[in-house]
Amino acid sequence: MTLDADAQDYTDPLSWSDTEKGAMKALKAGLNTAALSIQQMRDAQAAAPPYPTPTGIKITPVSVPRTPVAGLEDDASGTFPAEWIEKEDAGEDTPVLIYYHGG
Repeated sequence: MTLDADAQDYTDPLSWSDTEKGAMKALKAGLNTAALSIQQMRDAQAAAPPYPTPTGIKITPVSVPRTPVAGLEDDASGTFPAEWIEKEDAGEDTPVLIYYHGG
């Protein structure tokens, strides 16, 4: 399905709200998010429903200790948040993939 932000009526079966339609129009227009107020950003985030966790998947929040990296930082303290994502029926010998987002 192609979304047309200029269309009067969206054919999406989820029946977009006025906020969602406005967000699509702003996205299409190349809105500079730096010009948005904090409340406008919160409203836009609240209008976008989160993706549901698929059936059979377990997500466990964890904290990973920070460690110093030579040439980057001499001292590192604290932790950073992460998630352990696994199939509910995964065994102890299941392979693991570690992905560090650089954001």
